[in-house]
Amino acid sequence: MSSENKIILFSKVEPLCNIVLNGIILSFNIIFFVLGAYFIIVNAENLNKANGIQDCGNVFLSIGCITLNSLIIIIFISRTLFSTIFAFCSTLLLSIFSIYNLNKLNNKDETCLDYYNTNYNNLWLYYNFGSGLLFFNLVIFILKYISYINTNLRPNKPFDNKDIQDDIESNEKLINTKNEILLNTTTNTNPNTNNSIYANVYEDLLEIEEARAADREPIFGHLPVPAKRNTR
Repeated sequence: MSSENKIILFSKVEPLCNIVLNGIILSFNIIFFVLGAYFIIVNAENLNKANGIQDCGNVFLSIGCITLNSLIIIIFISRTLFSTIFAFCSTLLLSIFSIYNLNKLNNKDETCLDYYNTNYNNLWLYYNFGSGLLFFNLVIFILKYISYINTNLRPNKPFDNKDIQDDIESNEKLINTKNEILLNTTTNTNPNTNNSIYANVYEDLLEIEEARAADREPIFGHLPVPAKRNTR
């Protein structure tokens, strides 16, 4: 596998950080979706009736939107980049509306606030914690985006010449060490035979040099030497 293919393969591997973030955001939104669906099913039949819940201040509507947004995150969070962007946009818009609505209830519509605190405190708590969940989701989305940038869009760090030279020297040392081990292993396999061969070869080489210096035929029995030509 070429280095280019290795880089492409590595870029497709989902980082551990992203997996952890997906697990966190899915866990919280599954819990809030189940609770929100329960509250909607129990109270939707008598919504805005004389004996039922009154949707003052758009609280019940906001609970339905928070529940739906949790479902969107559960479905789209781990699909593609575009589906994650869609979930982020829906969360952002709902967060802005939630800030506006909570500010309105606390400052201008205290009657509605007292109504939910007195009669439907569980729904009011869900609405407040659900609004907090929206901002928590935004933080997770931002962390996921940072993780995506670091994994897929950051340019590869150029190689340093010093690092390359260090790697070459390290590989050369490794090769030399292996060669020494191989030589020692070969020599130690039958040391008497090897030593005898090396000694005979060395003696023959010395005889050849001496014979050439004396202009005579070498006398040996280990290395074949071509016959001396008659130069007369």
